[in-house]
Amino acid sequence: MGFSLLQKIKKLRGLSPNTTTFDQLERPTIDHHPWSILLSATVSSDGLVDYNQFIREKDALASYLTILSENPPGKNWTEEEQLAYWINAYNAFTIQLIIDHFPIASIKDIAGSVPMLNSP
Repeated sequence: MGFSLLQKIKKLRGLSPNTTTFDQLERPTIDHHPWSILLSATVSSDGLVDYNQFIREKDALASYLTILSENPPGKNWTEEEQLAYWINAYNAFTIQLIIDHFPIASIKDIAGSVPMLNSP
């Protein structure tokens, strides 16, 4: 399920993901520290997200999204590493979706013509 979402995102961006060896390759795990830095700069201790700050940090977000897109989980990843990957990918791509439509009152205000794409 998660990989098919990644495939669709890549296709929307004009990229052609190679799926033939997805589950067969061992890959090094990725460092989520860039995401942690972004979160510490953009999320308050109360859990409120400063979307304007995310917009100012859009290059760092784009860089992290590229890391995620180019480094899917490998067969050697632990369940915890895979879970961290998919949770962080979901959250980071959701932030990108929101700032692409900012300002909006609610994420529910974002609707695409194709179900499950460009929508919450």
